[in-house]
Amino acid sequence: MVFEKQRGRINAVTNQIPVLIEAQEGESGLPATFMPPIQPPPRVRVFEDCDFKEVMQRLLEDEKAHFLAVFALVDAVQKKDSLALRDAIDRMKEALALRRKPAQNLAVEQSDEEKSQSLYHSLSVVFGLGPGHEEEAKEIWDGVKLSPREEKDARWLLSRQISRELPSVQLVLWWAGGYFTPALYCPYRPSALYVRALLRLGGNTKALAVCPHCGNVFIQARRDQQYCSVAHREVHRVARWRAQKKIRKKIRKQMSKKRR
Repeated sequence: MVFEKQRGRINAVTNQIPVLIEAQEGESGLPATFMPPIQPPPRVRVFEDCDFKEVMQRLLEDEKAHFLAVFALVDAVQKKDSLALRDAIDRMKEALALRRKPAQNLAVEQSDEEKSQSLYHSLSVVFGLGPGHEEEAKEIWDGVKLSPREEKDARWLLSRQISRELPSVQLVLWWAGGYFTPALYCPYRPSALYVRALLRLGGNTKALAVCPHCGNVFIQARRDQQYCSVAHREVHRVARWRAQKKIRKKIRKQMSKKRR
């Protein structure tokens, strides 16, 4: 049995599972040993930090907004930054609003109206909305609106939003030129962005981060870099201090009223 030797080292830390994408024409790659043995054999390569910008540029407006909102949520949850978390949830609502338009256009084409209404009536009960909220239940089911639980708990919101983007991702066993390794294969390149977000949440990668101030994703120069620039770090620090001061003032005011 002959395997092609690996050309180049996988750019990943020891405990990080490789994220694979299909190698396009002109790109170097290794045989996708987990696929059917067709001729010529399909080739794959590891999704690198340098691929991030190229894939982002190809995303549609609503796709880009959704990914940036997801990554902002990941970053805010990791840092336990309440101000950044509120901003990330607002960004998610805006991103889902962009997705609502095509979803509504698709809904017009549905013919079995009675069956749909029965389904959404059941969903409104399951989601804890109650009767009369069928349209809201439909939007939650379609993934263009947050459920009440997601509004209150970022863990539910983040879990669902990332998971919805990973149906095509496959856990595979790949012969990486010199050894076997489990890997995550993304036949659809944008899925690799969400896998990277997932791995970051698990603490396996620090290559990408989202700036809490401007909300843009950037490649870290250091593993502990949290902001895209020093200026944004200072502006956000002041904004967070003011927000905390406002909360403390509100609490003191409430306690003062109770004493009266």
